Amino acid sequence: AVRDYATKELVQKLVSKGHAREAALTACETLTEYGYLNDRRYATHAAAALLESKGMSLRSAEYELLRRGVDREIVREIAEGLDFDPVLRIVELLETRFSRNLEDEKGLRRTVAALQRLGYGWSDIQTALRRVKTEAELMKHKIGMISLGCPKNQVDAERILAQLDANGFEIADCYDGVDAVIVNTCGFIDEAKQEAIENILDMAELKKEGTVGKIIVTGCLVERYAEEIRQEMPEVDAVIGIGANGEIASLVARVIDGEQLFLQPENTGLPLTGERLLTTPEYWAYLKIADGCSNRCTYCAIPGIRGDYRSVPMETLIEEARALAASGTKELILIAQDTTNYGMDLYGELRLPALLDALCEIDGIHWIRMLYFYPDKITDALLATMARQPKILPYIDLPLQHADDGMLRRMNRRGDGAFLRAVIAKIRAALPEAVIRTTFIIGFPGEGEEEFEALAEFVNEIEFDRLGCFAFSPQEGTPTYDFPDQVEESVKVRRGEIIMQDQLEIVTEKNDQRVGKVYEVLVEDYDGYTDSYSGRTYMDAPEIDGKMIFTSERSYQPGDFVQVEVIGVNDYDLLGRDVAD
Repeated sequence: AVRDYATKELVQKLVSKGHAREAALTACETLTEYGYLNDRRYATHAAAALLESKGMSLRSAEYELLRRGVDREIVREIAEGLDFDPVLRIVELLETRFSRNLEDEKGLRRTVAALQRLGYGWSDIQTALRRVKTEAELMKHKIGMISLGCPKNQVDAERILAQLDANGFEIADCYDGVDAVIVNTCGFIDEAKQEAIENILDMAELKKEGTVGKIIVTGCLVERYAEEIRQEMPEVDAVIGIGANGEIASLVARVIDGEQLFLQPENTGLPLTGERLLTTPEYWAYLKIADGCSNRCTYCAIPGIRGDYRSVPMETLIEEARALAASGTKELILIAQDTTNYGMDLYGELRLPALLDALCEIDGIHWIRMLYFYPDKITDALLATMARQPKILPYIDLPLQHADDGMLRRMNRRGDGAFLRAVIAKIRAALPEAVIRTTFIIGFPGEGEEEFEALAEFVNEIEFDRLGCFAFSPQEGTPTYDFPDQVEESVKVRRGEIIMQDQLEIVTEKNDQRVGKVYEVLVEDYDGYTDSYSGRTYMDAPEIDGKMIFTSERSYQPGDFVQVEVIGVNDYDLLGRDVAD
């Protein structure tokens, strides 16, 4: 009986009569029961039965034999001796067991998942699918996206996604089973570079496991370290500079088909216009009005990464804003490396006020917020426009970097401490309700205790509504990379903690003064556990500032506006109640 069950001929007969599973199980169980499974002949028949009846991959069959007690050396010899082509086996399974699943995309997804559970790799599955179906019938290629860094990079990612979607690719919301993953990197400071590298390496691990197909790297890190990525990360299939973003769909297709790409065109080829697939909630969106930067701050690598400042034509921006409003955008957030410089390169004058007036005429846009002001371009005309137009939020994002005169000169920042004080006074005179946000660099080369003290006094004198600081990190290709008088990391950390502690006390006092006042809030979320809503006032930019947490007896949806009275404070957040209750 053992010999009868163990012979390959009988197993094949049972398979042909529809008893494949029973044949394999019977062969294995009988061989195991009588102790013959470590006999090479019988074990080979059992392996063949597992492969033929259960549709297992060779690797899974090897594991099954090991699990059933077959000697590891025998399993290795069996695997080497079997004539097993995984692609041919998948093709056979597709034409028999899974044939009905090939009629629609949902069935294809189930089939791929089943084949992966059987131990087959994604590359072999793709090859087999192409053999049994025409290219037109194949399911869409799935693409994953990781976008890192600032909102400007996020808009670039949205344009990439829109191109892929328009060209028939499926945008995946996870990385499991994607044909390719695009890592849109940031490379501005050391922490951003490290985050980008870690994400690439994470994808490399998933690629080894067969979860991810190809890895494509683009974005700011590529503009600085393309050759290093190519040489030191062999798992990466394509290194594509931002100047090639306009051709990304065809490039992704080439990579999926097996081509290795290394493209580094001029960064000025980056598209400034085009359709976007929004990655923000539908009720708010960024509007990138320019790219690049013509300021030459000694610490900044952006001009080398993105090139000189390039404004988007006003008519193009208005058209894009109208489309966003039509799709449900209520809060429009203008971004650029230097928003206040808009228009100078195209029109020979600062045109931000004119752009704002035009945007305010668009129906559906309720709030207009701006990020990245530069102090010497905050003109009287700009402040007058902000004061006149109710849609424009009195929110001033004004990165100052430092307040000591000597530090500002070394940074190649225009103006001194007195000038900065005058600009802030002008803002507060024109916009009494203005919320001013700033950022500072801590530990810039040459910053001694005297220079730091000047900064700390400035922070406490001005009492900013929002403030962030980060430790200086020297960037290759910038003048400060070789500056003398570098500050020790421990000193940077200590000074940063001092500034942020002072700022917490300032914010707490300012927030206490807001108790009893009523603010318009853009609803963003509901917490069923606490039965409360959270949202943002004009004082809060998304993903940067705090929020308003409030209760209401009414039901609201994300994107609704509601009047909320402040009744308490929780660090950087406000607590409130719906005034309509």
